[in-house]
Amino acid sequence: NAVSSGPIRTAAAAGIPGIRKMIQQSAQCSPLPRSVSTEEVGEACAFLCSPRAAAITGTTLYVDNGYHCVGGDFSLEQENE
Repeated sequence: NAVSSGPIRTAAAAGIPGIRKMIQQSAQCSPLPRSVSTEEVGEACAFLCSPRAAAITGTTLYVDNGYHCVGGDFSLEQENE
């Protein structure tokens, strides 16, 4: 299994060129127009590790407010942050 969160504001992500733009775009264009928290991603991971997910295998669990459903794509253009 895999968890795909999309862009999240973290200390590690701060070094990614254009991350602020990606976070903003994801939050604005998702069916649930808000940012995803690290806690929400952690809860999804905990679920996959729990007995409640015992029959789930070989899947990607998207924790991105539905951004992947709308065909979201991020430009690779760098921005000055």
